[in-house]
Amino acid sequence: MSEQIPAIDFGIVMTSGPDTPKRLASPFFLAATAAAEERSVVVYFTGLGTLLLQKGVAETVFPKEGGKSLAGFMDWPGKMVRGLYCVPPPWICMASSLKTWCPTSRR
Repeated sequence: MSEQIPAIDFGIVMTSGPDTPKRLASPFFLAATAAAEERSVVVYFTGLGTLLLQKGVAETVFPKEGGKSLAGFMDWPGKMVRGLYCVPPPWICMASSLKTWCPTSRR
C-alpha cells in the first residue's frame, strides 16, 4: 500500500519548472514561514514542477543571478516541512518510468 499523505494545515502546489527560475524560491519562503508558525506544511510538485525533483536539476537552477541554487531553498525549510510530494501530470502517468519523474526523495 502506498504512503498516506499526512493531515496538513498549509499546502503549496509547485507548478513552475526550471524554465521560470524567478518564480521558484517564493514557495519555499512561504513553506518556511508557515512551518515557523507551527503549521503542518506539504509542498506538492506537479506539471513542470516535477522536473525540479529530478536528481541534480535543483542544483543547476538559480532563482537570482549570482545567488544560491534552488536546492538551497528546497533544503531551507528542512524538517519543518512534512513532505515534498510529486503529483505527475497525466501524460507522465502513461509513460514508461514514473521514477524518472518522481523520485522517492530529493534529499
